[in-house]
Amino acid sequence: MECLFCDIVKGKTPSFKVYEDREFMAVFDIRPANPGHLILFPKRHVVFLSDMSDEEIGKFFSLASKLASLVVKAVEAKGYNLIYSAGAQAGQLTPHVILHIIPRFEGDEVKIFWEPKSVNEKDFERIRERILKFFEGKEEKKKERKEEKKLYKVEPRIPRYW
Repeated sequence: MECLFCDIVKGKTPSFKVYEDREFMAVFDIRPANPGHLILFPKRHVVFLSDMSDEEIGKFFSLASKLASLVVKAVEAKGYNLIYSAGAQAGQLTPHVILHIIPRFEGDEVKIFWEPKSVNEKDFERIRERILKFFEGKEEKKKERKEEKKLYKVEPRIPRYW
């Protein structure tokens, strides 16, 4: 299965590169929500954040923060969104970790919202107990991660850029 972001790293797919180091790359989204919309991603093929080390994740988000500040200044935005989606059900179209850095402007009409659901205290407690149980059981986390990868059956949509 081809990966759009791995192809960008290899130079097989053209991009408008903004940043690159040994581990990460940032390019302009060619179908941006707003001018200056960047996509930051690891250069090695990684499907989920959970597949990255804590150190890599720290560098990734530190870099995202710096790039967001710079792009906000460059396009004179009033704020920004960082958007990460994991798995097909969350809207991940290509199986590679990417983080959207979207500059925001007053009245830009970019919509990021959901219909709130009601959750009672028993549900909060039950979910919290399960989270803590999984947090403590490292072997279960590894098994769950493998199962999560098996469930990812969405064919990537590789948009035509040119």
